[in-house]
Amino acid sequence: MMKNYKKILVAVDGSEQAEAAVKEAVVISKLSDAQLFILFATDKMNLYAAAAPMPAVSAPAVPVVPAVPIVEEDLDEEANDILNRATALIGNEAKYEEVRVDGSAKKEIVDFAKEHEIDLIVMGSSGKGALDRMLLGSTAVSVVKHSPCSVMIIK
Repeated sequence: MMKNYKKILVAVDGSEQAEAAVKEAVVISKLSDAQLFILFATDKMNLYAAAAPMPAVSAPAVPVVPAVPIVEEDLDEEANDILNRATALIGNEAKYEEVRVDGSAKKEIVDFAKEHEIDLIVMGSSGKGALDRMLLGSTAVSVVKHSPCSVMIIK
């Protein structure tokens, strides 16, 4: 028998697996009459680190102005596009709330789940962060390990 969930969090990143997770979360939320939260995390700390690389060799003291505001605008636009695609998949099928957070998806998903007493997290098995997976490990694995609630991974 399926647990009666009240609050379901679905994490999105624009990947096909995330879109499948949204569809699955909608089905579950309809069966449970649960509130659905669609979360997108933007890790701006990595953006700032990437925007101001350290020179490999000595360089003359020339002021360098990183293009962070332009890249940050692109990230905001991407976040809006991803959330719009997710909400289009939901339509009128379920009650939902969009959530945008700044920070590492691994941490922000777990923190949101704890702070909002989420009953179930639904997310894709692998997303768009291939470099992060190689360097830091899978977001899905981290969320499963640290989550205060059940986690459903969608392939």
